Amino acid sequence: EDLSLLAGSQAVLLVVGSGNVTDYRNLAVRFRIEDRVIFAGQTGDGWRYYAASDVYLLPSLYEPFGLSILEAMASGLPVLVSRDSGAAELIHDGVDGLLIQEPRDVRELSTKLGALLKDADPRIRLRRQARRTALEYPWDRVACETAEIYETVLLLQCVSAKELPS
Repeated sequence: EDLSLLAGSQAVLLVVGSGNVTDYRNLAVRFRIEDRVIFAGQTGDGWRYYAASDVYLLPSLYEPFGLSILEAMASGLPVLVSRDSGAAELIHDGVDGLLIQEPRDVRELSTKLGALLKDADPRIRLRRQARRTALEYPWDRVACETAEIYETVLLLQCVSAKELPS
């Protein structure tokens, strides 16, 4: 539906990942954009799709961290993601990515996406800064921070278990 609001643009939506493709294909037909949507399916070669893209869009309702967001940023893609995404903590809205307030708001999505597709300047600015931001989070740092969170949760569970009456 977002792509149909970008009437007149030459935008193509590349959908990577798993899910009910039949429902999405039917939506593309319903909105008459089936010739502008490519369903690539699940892949282990995400970098190829980042390289073929101008913008990374993930308007998820729930995304605990979204490692693919950091990968897209590291690939130099401007990202447009939900404010509710865990990786949104790393993004400075308008500086190294764009945050979506309400992922169900088609107008907000199409306005922000349309602005990025129409004008290369903001795309270039965002992509440069996105890469800089992503380089601050190498895999070993992300892994260590994730491990620290698990350790904290386990410690809290142990403390809570000891406080329960027997």
